[in-house]
Amino acid sequence: MFKELLSCLFDNEILIIVEKDIGEYRITKKALADIMNKSTADISGLKGLKWEMKQVEDVVEITVFCQLEDNAPAQEITEIVPKRLKWNIQEWVGIEIKEVNVLIRS
Repeated sequence: MFKELLSCLFDNEILIIVEKDIGEYRITKKALADIMNKSTADISGLKGLKWEMKQVEDVVEITVFCQLEDNAPAQEITEIVPKRLKWNIQEWVGIEIKEVNVLIRS
């Protein structure tokens, strides 16, 4: 199930709504840049974001689809969400999460 990001790099944050009864997942512009191995300036034009979150046993995988700029070359990056973000997600989904994978595609 895909949800549109309601705000893209709003106030230096990307806001992702999970579900009303679960809460929301926030990731800062800097944290996203770190995950993508880019600088915050490199992702200043980030747009076209959609995301998907799925749970497989005790692992939650978040897939973010994005485009850094028009006609940007496709790239696929998978990383583990930093621990400080992992526990926020754990709290919202109410399960013990051993690992959170973030897949960012342009």
